[in-house]
Amino acid sequence: MAIYTGDAVLQLILEGSLYGKPIANVFYYGATNPAAPPSDLRDNFVAGILDSIAAITTEDVAWDNIHVESMRGGDYLVDFTEAVTGAVDECSADPTFVAWGFRLNRISAGERHGYKRFAGVPDCWIVNGAVAAGHSALFDAVQVDLASTIAAGSGSYIPVVQYRFRDKVALDPPEYHSFGTAQFQGVTTQNSRK
Repeated sequence: MAIYTGDAVLQLILEGSLYGKPIANVFYYGATNPAAPPSDLRDNFVAGILDSIAAITTEDVAWDNIHVESMRGGDYLVDFTEAVTGAVDECSADPTFVAWGFRLNRISAGERHGYKRFAGVPDCWIVNGAVAAGHSALFDAVQVDLASTIAAGSGSYIPVVQYRFRDKVALDPPEYHSFGTAQFQGVTTQNSRK
């Protein structure tokens, strides 16, 4: 991974619930235009990445808030109310700690990979611990979207991974690194949701 040296880094927190329990996913983006309004990131995130994630999660998942704040360069904090649910309706979701896992592949050796896990795994899509046939195109779309730069009218947003520690030493401020590709890892668990 290469260190992102741009002026602005935005944190986007996708908040929702599954079976009445809160779930959240955190994404970081380097902004090529620090003056771009956070609504640009939110609008394009919902239209691209969130739609792809919804396609692999059950309708038991409900996302209701997107929180965008500046981590470096800029001075804003904005909440956007959403009403997006998962798209899979043929079966129920596994418990909240069961998740689809994606690895954000490092660019260079010596760095660590990033990871994303999404709750709302359809129980009928799992056969002997693996994804049932016929769904690979949906996971391919999420892989592409997670690693893609989000184009917006007033700039673009580059996905990055936050590094808070290096060699067991806290970094203050944290570093942000770009990554190469995203790779679907299959069914995994999210220990913080157990």
